[in-house]
Amino acid sequence: SEDYGSTWMEVSSSNSTAYRAAAAGKDGRLLYVGTPGSIWKSSDSGETWTELSGASGLEWWGLTTSADGSKVAGFTRENYHCTCCGCGAIWVSWDSGESWTQGSADGSFWDIAATGDFTRLWVATRRSLDTASVWLSSDSGRRWTERLVSSSQGSHAASELGIAASRDGGTLAIVFEELGYYPGWLYLSFDYGLTWAPSSFDGSSGCTHVALSEDGRWMVSGGVFGPPFVSFDAGDSWRAGQLGSSTTTATDTTVTTTTTEAFLMVNNSNSTTTSTTTTTTFRSSSTTVRSFTTTDGTSTTWVTSTTSTAEEETDTTTGNFPCQYVLVLCSLLLSP
Repeated sequence: SEDYGSTWMEVSSSNSTAYRAAAAGKDGRLLYVGTPGSIWKSSDSGETWTELSGASGLEWWGLTTSADGSKVAGFTRENYHCTCCGCGAIWVSWDSGESWTQGSADGSFWDIAATGDFTRLWVATRRSLDTASVWLSSDSGRRWTERLVSSSQGSHAASELGIAASRDGGTLAIVFEELGYYPGWLYLSFDYGLTWAPSSFDGSSGCTHVALSEDGRWMVSGGVFGPPFVSFDAGDSWRAGQLGSSTTTATDTTVTTTTTEAFLMVNNSNSTTTSTTTTTTFRSSSTTVRSFTTTDGTSTTWVTSTTSTAEEETDTTTGNFPCQYVLVLCSLLLSP
């Protein structure tokens, strides 16, 4: 999608296998997709794809990148039902996926997030059937430390985990729920993942995914069995409803200006005229307004994008004309 998800087009990586993970740089130029056996990379926004030889032979389940896409981290897992230790690994690449280094973290990994500069990374982990934890790194994935998120003493299973971070990593959210069912839980951290506390989020309909805005103020979470929930105040309050969008597009506008100058050559039999044509084209400008309508009918709207470009072309034509014609023109202009 090149229009904020309004429309989608199918592309192929020349590989007819299942795709389990995807990540992209902020400008959408560098893309990565993980499969059961390799990672495919595109450097031209999905037009062409290349298999990364250094990532072959592994079961890739999650990927994340830096904002510019030059650094990549991912995790592998033996299978979907991997529940505890020794069945997964974290891998980091600092050269756009050309080579990979395995991290020291251990566990059943489910999701991964990173800051825009890639200095901090987090991996959501199922430590046991009823315990969720996060492995975090503050040195671009070279060293890892595990932090406990929740231990429910058997009251529910920590499964189907998802994690998201603000651009600087100061705000994080992790979700998990019963094994493929509801209810679900959402925990927040405001100290780069060192400590965690439950949110007021109502997970009775389940929650398997979560996303944050760059500043961490806006959060979206949801699951299979209910509507999406949105928070506009960093998780203090939540509202259920539906997301929507509308787009207004302006057509191109072209303005053409022609300027002609005449130069009289007194000591030459010819004079010179210069004609300059400037064409300015204002390309299509679009404004996308997105909305969130709650179950009680109230609506919140915001503008997500406004784009416009201008292109200018100049064509200059110079010609020599007999002097007598220029003298006649000057006489006409100067005559009373």
